[in-house]
Amino acid sequence: MAQLKRLTHDDEQFRSELERLAELSAKAQNLKFPITNWEKFSTSSDRIYVMTVGGRLEGYLRIGTRDLWLNDPLNNVYKQFPSVISVLDFYVEHQRCGNGSRLFDFAIELENVSPHMIAYDRPSDKMKSFLARRDLILIEQSNKFFVSLKIFFPS
Repeated sequence: MAQLKRLTHDDEQFRSELERLAELSAKAQNLKFPITNWEKFSTSSDRIYVMTVGGRLEGYLRIGTRDLWLNDPLNNVYKQFPSVISVLDFYVEHQRCGNGSRLFDFAIELENVSPHMIAYDRPSDKMKSFLARRDLILIEQSNKFFVSLKIFFPS
């Protein structure tokens, strides 16, 4: 049975598993090196949500808060949006079986935020497809973050 939790800096038993999955994430995104690692996590205010199956890490979602300048789609003027909750890295080892959805839903519930109000840092094509299935239409920004129109026009 899958278990979901938020990692703390004391969860050292997951350190090597997180590093392993981060390597797989980098490989899947054709990156030269992982963008998530224990050192960055332990010295930042980022949050990492994980899914474990049988005590083994199966996936993670790293979320942080970033100050962003975003291009307003109506008037093409950059506006500062301080403290935007952002998905920084997301990887699930066994995909297409609902694990990613469960982990994503768990994280946004604990973050108390709508997926439409989150910025997504350089989402992969798989991530864009995942978000499109959730009716999220994203706009690419010059800083490589993708955002929904609802960031500009919350209802």
